[in-house]
Amino acid sequence: MGNDLGIGSAGDFGLGNALYAEKWNEAAVIIERHFVTLVTFTDQLPLLVSALELLPEPVRDAHPALKPAYEFVGVRSLHGQLVSLDLERIRAGGEAARLEMHRLAVAFIARRLRGAAADACAIVDDAESAVLEAVHQIGSPAESFASLYFLHAGISHHVAGDLSGAKDLYLLAWQWRQPNAPGTERLVGRHLALLAALSGETVAAEHWLAMTDPQLEHKTAARFRVVSDGVRILAQFIIALDRLDLEAAGRLVARLPSTTRYFEFGHYSEWAYSRWLMLTGHPRQANHHIDALSRLPIPAESYISHLLRNARADAMLAEGDVDGAIALLPTSGDSAWTHLLRARAAAIRSEFRMAIGELDAIPSVHSRYVDDDALVLRAASWYRLGEHEKAREASANLVRKFDGRLYPLATVPRSVVTALIDLVDGEPGRGRIRDAWGERDLPEIYPFRLIAALTLTDRERVIINHLKAGASRREIATVEIVSLNTVKSQISTLYRKLGARSGDEAIANAQGLGLI
Repeated sequence: MGNDLGIGSAGDFGLGNALYAEKWNEAAVIIERHFVTLVTFTDQLPLLVSALELLPEPVRDAHPALKPAYEFVGVRSLHGQLVSLDLERIRAGGEAARLEMHRLAVAFIARRLRGAAADACAIVDDAESAVLEAVHQIGSPAESFASLYFLHAGISHHVAGDLSGAKDLYLLAWQWRQPNAPGTERLVGRHLALLAALSGETVAAEHWLAMTDPQLEHKTAARFRVVSDGVRILAQFIIALDRLDLEAAGRLVARLPSTTRYFEFGHYSEWAYSRWLMLTGHPRQANHHIDALSRLPIPAESYISHLLRNARADAMLAEGDVDGAIALLPTSGDSAWTHLLRARAAAIRSEFRMAIGELDAIPSVHSRYVDDDALVLRAASWYRLGEHEKAREASANLVRKFDGRLYPLATVPRSVVTALIDLVDGEPGRGRIRDAWGERDLPEIYPFRLIAALTLTDRERVIINHLKAGASRREIATVEIVSLNTVKSQISTLYRKLGARSGDEAIANAQGLGLI
């Protein structure tokens, strides 16, 4: 046998050398013990496939635990089939439990990598209680495999968009980390950091990154670094965007990882990159970027397809294509992101009461991303409606929650942010948010002022200025030499466009938009 299989390369656990020496049983044992790592964290897949093909039939028969490995290699035929769970074998503990956990891990990883994350999660959930029972047997082989098992279980839920389930499983992986496996420990910590960043929990994300100091990277096996580095860079990039630290984000943007067999969060990279483009004043590029991605063969009802659809709708709003964005959103369902985007579209059109209605419809369970953006938009909408007490209440809540996340403030006009901060004079923490925001000079992401200005006619601007001067309808009709009914009609149209019910409210909204 020639040395053309990557023999002896780093991270193969000695598989290449065993094959070269034709030590078939040794090779089989290496595959049994390290298959999960070989197939997901290294570039050893071609070697692994070759090894499975080379193993003599008697060796295969003597190692029935290799069956999942052969199933994985031929996973296209496996896709969609049910996995039989031997829960009692898991509960029994010992080496049998470890092997069964390994078999299940291979099964749900296989499905996840083939785009069936929901099927992978079903396997994880069905086996969870039995696995927990097995790993609690201190010193058992199952305990030693627990951290890696729970890590991959968490990744399955993470890829499927179940951030809450992923967090629970990642924390189990952290709980069962082994002192002799620093690479796994660092990987778990960084996945927790990415999860926190994606949930808008910036402080928690920074905490987990600090727990996995990159200066200690030399202690991480090379086979883990491709994933570990990608997860860390993406988490840092999202944190930089949330802090509006464009300098730090600019240093990281070229290093954002893409989806590969080893890095499964490329869709989050694309989502974060589109936010970067919008934040730096390039909404059209963001729209085109997401549009190109949406043409890829992604299952229509998958979490990834929903994420990219929402990202494109958001980019279209930033570009000013409100009708196109609304047409892209589903007409039914209670998705928090859908209601938020509809509210944003209404606010861009100065339909602030409609925006409040959409915000009220947001389900109670959602992420900080939705919660913070919705709170800022709610405060801005009440302010533009002239409901300053309600705007002050929402602004006070925003100040109390402030932990350094500035991105939500960038989703409404700067003049409105300044006004909202002024409303809460005396609120503890106001100075911190004012100082942090005042240091940023950014383009406005969404064209609130532009669209509002474009939808008011010259005549309507004349009318609003008369109202500001305190003129009555009859006085306006006399000065402009038109009928009283014409003035009433023009004021009615003006109120509708400004989302107002009175002259004072129309004036306040127009001032908030910078029209007068």
